[in-house]
Amino acid sequence: MKMWYVNVCPQSKRRLAMKRNSRYDVHLSLAEREALEHFVSKGGKKTREITRARILLLSDAGKKDREIMDILHLSGTTIRKMCRKYVQTPYDHILDILKEAPRSGRPMKYDVHLSLAEREALEHFVSKGGKKTREITRARILLLSDAGKKDREIMDILHLPGTTIWRMRRKYVQTPYDHILDILKEAPCSGRTMKYDVHLSLAEREALEHFVSKGGKIDRQWKAREITRARILLLSDAGKKDREIMDILHLPGTTIWRMRRKYVQTPYDHILDILKKAPRSGGRIKIDQRIEANITMIACSDPPEGSAR
Repeated sequence: MKMWYVNVCPQSKRRLAMKRNSRYDVHLSLAEREALEHFVSKGGKKTREITRARILLLSDAGKKDREIMDILHLSGTTIRKMCRKYVQTPYDHILDILKEAPRSGRPMKYDVHLSLAEREALEHFVSKGGKKTREITRARILLLSDAGKKDREIMDILHLPGTTIWRMRRKYVQTPYDHILDILKEAPCSGRTMKYDVHLSLAEREALEHFVSKGGKIDRQWKAREITRARILLLSDAGKKDREIMDILHLPGTTIWRMRRKYVQTPYDHILDILKKAPRSGGRIKIDQRIEANITMIACSDPPEGSAR
């Protein structure tokens, strides 16, 4: 059915364009109808294919979309799409249009074909136990895949999700490598990739050692945290790793890493300046020097009558 837009106002054009296209009529041949009825009676393999066959049979029988919706409990869009597929899609057999159309996603199957040397290297790696459990698991995925095992079988053997197996197959096919053991390693993760090395000058080291030996006395204030930060810098300059500093000072790795970063990134005039705590946002100070002096005067005065202090 063609639409003619001769001498039609713009509002009518929009209304006509919004109307649904003409209904796709289904006219099955006798052989096609018998094939579909036989397919439905046998039960088929997939419920969706049986439903599509029933849509075609009911449409060929003269049922309208509303009637098919009530019989099969389907949406009108599903029925119309199936009728359109019947009219527009060329096919050799009527059962061909019942199948799912190919979808985007993971259409490619990644097959693993190891050479003899690669297989021996992986078997030796697994027998030795390797260094990391995940690398051993990846090696086993490749060995089982090369042996012809399907994903479902590997999932049952290694107790892994199918996505992990599929990703390892894809990595083997797509990733260039010099040695088969290279693709077993973890891919570099984003995050704290930069290592902050501490290299103190002689004057800075002497200043920190003097600060720690004096107990961190600056302006008559004793701060244990500043002493700890100084010790982090001294141990880092001595070549200690984060794990060793964690065991010596009993600190979390994040504290050590942040102190290293502060030393590298923060400009300073004296090494002791970066030991101080950075100013924090918050409310204004409620007790100023005047109130502190008043509290000190009251504390140092004689207690009132009837009080011991």
